[in-house]
Parts: sequence; structure tokens; C-alpha cells
Amino acid sequence: MEGHVLAVPYPTQGHITPIRQFCKRLHSKGLKTTLALTTFVFNSIKPDLSGPISIATISDGYDHGGFESAGSIADYLENFKTSGSKTIADIIRKHQTSDSPITCIVYDAFMPWALDVAREFGLENALWSKACPVLTIGPTIPSIYLDQRIESDTDYDLNLIESKDDSFCTNWLDTRPQGSVVYVAFGSMAQLTNEQMEELASAVSNFSFLWVVRSSEEAKLPSGFLDTVNKDKSLVLKWSPQLQVLSNKAIGCFLTHCGWNSTMEALTFGVPMVAMPQWTDQPMNAKYIQDVWKAGVRVKTEKESGIAKREEIEFSIREVMEGERSKEMKKNVKKWRDLALKSLNEGGSTDINIDTFVSRVQSK
Repeated sequence: MEGHVLAVPYPTQGHITPIRQFCKRLHSKGLKTTLALTTFVFNSIKPDLSGPISIATISDGYDHGGFESAGSIADYLENFKTSGSKTIADIIRKHQTSDSPITCIVYDAFMPWALDVAREFGLENALWSKACPVLTIGPTIPSIYLDQRIESDTDYDLNLIESKDDSFCTNWLDTRPQGSVVYVAFGSMAQLTNEQMEELASAVSNFSFLWVVRSSEEAKLPSGFLDTVNKDKSLVLKWSPQLQVLSNKAIGCFLTHCGWNSTMEALTFGVPMVAMPQWTDQPMNAKYIQDVWKAGVRVKTEKESGIAKREEIEFSIREVMEGERSKEMKKNVKKWRDLALKSLNEGGSTDINIDTFVSRVQSK
């Protein structure tokens, strides 16, 4: 293979996943790819090293505790910059004398310092270079669910949260009527207040639901709530196989924090959304969900407290599941799914962009 890309994601699930999927696409087009994981993430995931994507480890300065052991985000990023620059440089030096020298770095937007490393070694920085402008390459969903052009791409396969028995969750969904279940999940980082958890619990209790509550958030549930959940009608889990859940016919809507990965997954599987954004890019994503794509509704919050009250959450769920605009939303998400598939198929916009990227890397 000609060309070797070193991909450096920010070390959280929502950043590792899309860059990992991008690496799979690049490999399928003939590029050698190496994914750089921090030592802590590598030890947590214990990835399979026999796959087509090579894995390298870099230091973030917190090899034994990761992000959680940092005093603040600023401290973490500063230490990551210092330690990461050194170890990325070591990886590049190692490959310079090999038969597969690294020719390009793809880095996460949280780590612009990687550009300095690329310049130090005279490498092409493919996402920001004038020679290769920014290219859209999504959606980064496993190929099996869309174009099926990469036979081995059936899952994300790098999960920071230990997965349980996937079949329990999917088997339960298979017993539920089509479009009857509200799927509730707020990603791997969002933290709701105790008050918001209480309002949310009260609202979803009026529906058949599957709610993913991380271990770190479980104590915020109302006292006795778990004992009141009717296991035939609803489930509360600490983890779920989200791709399998969203692709199940039982799911009627997705109550989401509007993280980009979750948003793209819902659009890809044609699932309308109830948007409850929390921070960073999520309010913008919610704006697109409701006003641009018209693929769901955003829950109204109290102006002063920022809390979404139970009545508003319940109203929004009913609006998506059975309201006057329900059919329109379902029609719109199907349209976006069809467009996603078209973009990834041969000759689609994403396929062309990835081919462009590959050809420019190979020409270096």
C-alpha cells in the first residue's frame, strides 16, 4: 500500500469512534492506517491487535488514570500537549526508517498541537492543509448498516465501557410492538442534575422505555424508581449496544443529548428524535434536528433553571411518537437515511471525498 496515515483522536468514546471508522474507510481504499490511543485508553479497551488497523500508544501524561485523574480540562489538555507531542514524534521517527513511513497525520480538533508535530517532520496535515481542504466524510457508521462495501465493518469494536450481553437487550426489544419504545441515552459524558433526573424519570414512566443510565449517574435516580419499573414494559440498563438498539423496529423515538455520533446514528437508522442538548455542540445539533432536518423536536426548558420539566418532556415524546407532525418527522428521517446511503455508495459525495483524500495522500 502507498501512503500511511497516523490518526490521533481525543481520548473519549465520542471522538475515538468516528476517527476509527474513518481509518476503516481509508484502509478499504488502500491506505495503511495507524490509530493512536492513549496508554490509559489502550489498557482500558485492550483492543484486538490482529485487525487491519494498526494501533499505537501515546501518552497524555496520565497513563494510569486518564482524563478522570486530571485536576481540570485545562490541566489535562496542557499535559496531553506536552506528553503527546513527544510520543507522536517518537512514533513518526520509528516509521521514518521502515518500509511504511507515515506520510500524513489526521488529528482531532481538540489537539491542534499535532500540526506542529506534522510540520516538524515535514508531513502533510490532511485536514487543514491548503493542499487538501476540509472534506466531509460522514456518516461514520459501520458499513454493514449502510453501503455494506466493507464486509468486516460490523461494529465500532472499540468501547471504553465494558459491554454486557447484547442479546438480552435486543431480545427484549424483539418482544415489543413496532415503534412503541422510547430509547433514552445521554452518551458517555453528559451529567444531569438530580432534579433533571427526577423530571426525566417521571416523564418516561408514562411510556414503554429503554433507558441507559451510566453507573456514575445511577445514584441520581429518584429513590425507589428502579423498583417501580415494569420489566415487561421497560428496562433501565447501564449500557446498551446503541447501533443494534436504534436499528430495532421496536424503537419509536430517541430521547438524546444530541451528541454528534448519536445524532448521526439516529438519522442513519431513520429514528426521529426528542432533543435534550446539554453542552458544547449539542444545542447546535438540536437546532438542526428540529428546524433544519425537521427530524424531531427540542424539549423546552425553564429559562432560569435550564431544567426540562416532566410535562415538557412528555409532551415532546408524544409529539414525536403520535402527534400531528409525527408522520412528517418519520418521513424526513427516512429521507436523510437515504441520502446517507447515497453519499457512501460508489460515486456518492462521501465516497468521492475519501477517494480525493486518498489520492492526495498517496501522491506525497
